[in-house]
Amino acid sequence: MTALTGTPAGVALKNGQVTFATSSLSAGSHSPALTQVVNKETTTVSLSSSPNPSGIGQNVTFGATVRPIPTGGSITFKDGTTVLEISPLTNGAAGFSTSALSLGKHSITATYSGDGGNNGGVSPVFTQTVGPDTTTTVLTITPATAIYGQTVAFRARVSAPLGTPTGSVSFTAGATSIGSAPLSNGIAVLRNSTLAVGTYKVIATYGGSTSDGPSSDAAALKISQAVSSIRLTSSQNPSNTGAQVIFTARLTSSAGAPTGSVAFSDGATPLGTAPVNAGSASLPISTLAAGPHSIVAVYSGDDNFTGVTSSILRQVVNRGAPRIALSSSLTTSGYGQPVTFTATVTSAVGAPSGSVTFFNSKNNLGSSPLAGGAAQITVSTLSVGAHSITAVYSGDSVFAPVTSAPLTFIVNSANTTTSVLSSINPSRSDQNFVLTATVATPYGTPTGSVTFSDQSQALGVGRVVNGKATLTTYYVLPGTHYITARYSGDTNYQGSTSAPYTQQVSVTDR
Repeated sequence: MTALTGTPAGVALKNGQVTFATSSLSAGSHSPALTQVVNKETTTVSLSSSPNPSGIGQNVTFGATVRPIPTGGSITFKDGTTVLEISPLTNGAAGFSTSALSLGKHSITATYSGDGGNNGGVSPVFTQTVGPDTTTTVLTITPATAIYGQTVAFRARVSAPLGTPTGSVSFTAGATSIGSAPLSNGIAVLRNSTLAVGTYKVIATYGGSTSDGPSSDAAALKISQAVSSIRLTSSQNPSNTGAQVIFTARLTSSAGAPTGSVAFSDGATPLGTAPVNAGSASLPISTLAAGPHSIVAVYSGDDNFTGVTSSILRQVVNRGAPRIALSSSLTTSGYGQPVTFTATVTSAVGAPSGSVTFFNSKNNLGSSPLAGGAAQITVSTLSVGAHSITAVYSGDSVFAPVTSAPLTFIVNSANTTTSVLSSINPSRSDQNFVLTATVATPYGTPTGSVTFSDQSQALGVGRVVNGKATLTTYYVLPGTHYITARYSGDTNYQGSTSAPYTQQVSVTDR
């Protein structure tokens, strides 16, 4: 052993023991006098990362420190058993960066190799979590205030720090799913025109992918009622009283088909209400009075469409044109014979009232009120010949006047019968007696003259007065005479001849 003399610096005596400190001994055994064993220093290794957790593809920096600070050596970074990097120590620290970590949890360790004065060491297992890349979704709505049925564009831009996300974006308006659209270059666009009227909180949700995390954004959307146009038409204009007219209100809108009902009115008078079906509402009516009418249609609106009022439709209602038929009780008549003319006035839309005037050409024959749709007049004054008879209906508040087609009626001269009588029979020669001829007819009183004859010898002529003609005559010679009376006829009556009348003439007493 080498003796130590004196007490050099760093040497102390205590209890007979000499102690001193030195740092200049190299590792190994020192002999021969004294063998001193110097062990390597124990080291601790710590490991950290930034950021943690990280997104997939994101660059992560791992750092390892060794204490006490060694002068040399290296750090081996492992993911489980997989070596990620071997880095030399500098001032007790080493690190590296990587963006190749896969999705999930990674068990990272840092192993110090040791050096001449320091033992190697292993850090505790460090868990590095690699999740999907963080994304940001930004929703824009165009237009943000729309009317019902208008196409609205929902545009979602999804971005991520480490790349362009893929997948799709779903859109909801409140509790209503609008639909989804795929991402193209990080943008998803969905167009919709079916949302009902209301105010909505629209949410665009990106569900993520294997490499990108989910995200969402919200924006407000207001859908207002759409305004439709209304057009009112009439099935016939002008129309006649009693005829059915159909008023139709047609609703049009670029935003779909309105529902609800339409109320029709004539000025301030309600006519009725009809439901909207396939964009139109129709109301049939047949009670409009004659005259002008101002028809208006008012659409009530529904959840998606505002109400609207039509322009005024000027409906003209004329009095109806009934049908009139004229008939006679006889096909022809004799002069003075009564004939009844009947005018029948009918309509498919009601019963005409009023009266009918009958004409013989332009001559007024008389009037008669309608009763049960018919009017009659009986005449017996028509002259012999052909007559053009017409019937003119006067009209009423509902029905217009109408004139019948002419009815040609023939009046023939009337038949007569003539008879003759003597005031004295037998008579005496040279005695005056009166022959009386009676001209008979069913109707009227004939005029004209009667010629009295004794066989072929004319006795004389008498004028017919009140259907009778007389002749005062006498015979000179006694005997039997056969007397006839021949009525000549007139404008209205046919001529006729009596049967022979036997007149006895006796000798005059002297």
